[in-house]
Amino acid sequence: MRPVWEGYAGVWIPTPSEGRFLLGLRAVAVVAHGSSTPEGIANAIKLAHRAVGERTVERTGELLAAAGATRDALREAPSR
Repeated sequence: MRPVWEGYAGVWIPTPSEGRFLLGLRAVAVVAHGSSTPEGIANAIKLAHRAVGERTVERTGELLAAAGATRDALREAPSR
């Protein structure tokens, strides 16, 4: 999954309160911490905007499907 996330490091400005992706959802969700500064909230919004523009959710889903790591594929896998 590394190619999907490359380039996002520059968006994560090192402030004590910034946003992080919630994984496992089928939509972009970025959570800013409760003690976020206005700058931290703005950074979280910028991160979400960029993720939508770059189709991060769709691309992550495609990579998971190609790797056979979707929920359906894992349910269908033989038990060990």
